[in-house]
Amino acid sequence: RHSREGRCMTDDVGTAAAGSAEGFTWESILRQACKTRLHGSQAKHLIVLGDHSSGKTSLVHKLQQDQESTTIHAGLAMDYSYIDVSDETDDDAPTGQLIHVWTLGDRSHAHLLKFALKPKRLPNSMVMIVLDFSAPWKLMQSLKHWLSVLEEYIEGLHLPAEQMQELQKQCRLRYQGYRESQEQTADASNAAGTTPEPAPTPGVGESPARRNNLTAGTAATTPAVEENDVLVPLPEGVLARNLGVPIVVVCNKVEIQDLNKQFGLSDGMVDYIQQSLRRVCLQYGGGLVFCSAWKESNVEVLFDYVAHHLLGRPLLHRFQLASRDILFVPCGWDSPDRVNIDFESQRVCRDPDVPFENVVQPPPSVAVTLAQEAQPTAPVTAAEDDQEFLRKLKAKIDATPLSPPTSVRRAEVDEEQKKQNLLQFYRMLASGGPRLGGTHGTKRGLPAKCATPDALKTAPLLAGIASSPSPPPASAPTTPDPLLLGRPPLAASADAAASLPHDT
Repeated sequence: RHSREGRCMTDDVGTAAAGSAEGFTWESILRQACKTRLHGSQAKHLIVLGDHSSGKTSLVHKLQQDQESTTIHAGLAMDYSYIDVSDETDDDAPTGQLIHVWTLGDRSHAHLLKFALKPKRLPNSMVMIVLDFSAPWKLMQSLKHWLSVLEEYIEGLHLPAEQMQELQKQCRLRYQGYRESQEQTADASNAAGTTPEPAPTPGVGESPARRNNLTAGTAATTPAVEENDVLVPLPEGVLARNLGVPIVVVCNKVEIQDLNKQFGLSDGMVDYIQQSLRRVCLQYGGGLVFCSAWKESNVEVLFDYVAHHLLGRPLLHRFQLASRDILFVPCGWDSPDRVNIDFESQRVCRDPDVPFENVVQPPPSVAVTLAQEAQPTAPVTAAEDDQEFLRKLKAKIDATPLSPPTSVRRAEVDEEQKKQNLLQFYRMLASGGPRLGGTHGTKRGLPAKCATPDALKTAPLLAGIASSPSPPPASAPTTPDPLLLGRPPLAASADAAASLPHDT
């Protein structure tokens, strides 16, 4: 593009003429020219708002007419690009201008608007709200949402009263200063007995070079307001919400035939939609454009309208209502009376008080999906601040008394439990085991499966240990505890075995 070529030319000149004073002079001039275009005091800014998947990035790409790049990269939160409107066809023309384009991702990134629409940029800014016409039942909701976001942001700037009044005055002059010079041409032609030249069809058969030659041809409007001009008072309801910044509402993906086949969208419904949108645009003094970035229809009209408001170029296109796909309603042409006349001519709904959503409803297949998406979700729990959480945790730890480590306490408990379990097991064996019902085939209540000769021999010994846990007196000869030594004494075992009765 021209801007990139300018930067490359700057580097080439600076490198080739680094050893001469003339080279440094040209390098300084070129760098200053590039700096003026990019960061001039009168830099123009286009703020693009719209929901996710409304086609904002594709539309900006078509406005740029960048034939070198075929890949479209969408930004995550806020994307920056620019539109070069320099006149490349005329070498003697002054340095062109750039329109800085700021594209906001979606509704969740509305807080980033402060980085694009700064207070000092308001006089040189324009807001473009992109709506997705492929889902017509969402148009009004999306438009009102972004208008409320813009209104809340501008009110939150707390601009001085003088500055805000001046911005609102400029918006009123844009509406009141709209003139159709084509009507004057028609009157002059009728007086001379000639036929006026028909206005070109917007967006059809136009060359991309036309945008670089915006001063050619006859202007359709005269945006400047002369001192002697008598301004007509604003109709009731027009600019009722004057935000002090020009607005254009762009319905993207306007493909009537495809929508008619897919959702059964009739021409009468399209007329009702555009008339409802025109009512809202009049309240904010905004223009309305129907286009399709995919089919590249009416994109040139949109560029012409943006350049007209931001750069003061003549508006080359007249209003267009006959063709529904390429509708164009500039600010200042429309009025409440015209909307009412068109509104009464359509048969879908003639009551302006009926909500838009009650008239334009989604088809049954889409309504089910929307109902599922509208179901309430689990409430989101806000995470506590990290420092506050750590502060509470430290206070809780400080209030807890010191104690041995858990691993040490657990080891002590396990060891004591093992001793108790082992002692209980030996006592059970010494007492003859559990007594089961009946003593048939057993001695002293032992189970039948334990009534073996070896068990019968050791049972009295274990019973004696359980019944006499304390050691005998010191005067009597003592026998070492067989359980502690790991083996029974031979003498004691022999005497105990001899004293056992034998079955015959």
